[in-house]
Amino acid sequence: MSGNVHAISREEEKSRILDVAERFARHGGYFSFDLADIEPETGLTSAEIRSYFKSKQELATALVYGYIADVEKALGDPRDTGSMERLVAIWSEAAQSHNQMCLCSLYGAEIAALPEEVAKATQGYYSTVSDWIHRALGCPHDEVHAEAILASLCGTLITVKSMNRAETFDAIIW
Repeated sequence: MSGNVHAISREEEKSRILDVAERFARHGGYFSFDLADIEPETGLTSAEIRSYFKSKQELATALVYGYIADVEKALGDPRDTGSMERLVAIWSEAAQSHNQMCLCSLYGAEIAALPEEVAKATQGYYSTVSDWIHRALGCPHDEVHAEAILASLCGTLITVKSMNRAETFDAIIW
């Protein structure tokens, strides 16, 4: 056996599936791909993919929870100095990324048509980020203000992407 042969672990395979699925979803939303579309991108068979995720819904739900964890990590402690600037920087980076949207902004736009478990996970994303904003703003601000800030970020992202004017994101938000 060659020394160059590298056995891929189950965690690496699962991560590869999630990465490919996220790329598809961030390009076109939940309905833009099927599990079969993931096969050629990962080199895995349908049966191998289904050994990790029994359904597209299960895969999409895992994507959202992974996305929440990534955003929480990027946001950090809401009480830190510069927390709101970090928040805006995350959305600004999404605006600058070519051919990709915020996963949960796309899923949020599709929420009425999403399977229940994916919709609940997506709502969890919005609750998580809204709660983080509320904590970052401190006591004088209510939850509605936090939701308005989140809506402004998401709406601006959709607008600049739709108009192909990502460079205007920061000017609009600030």
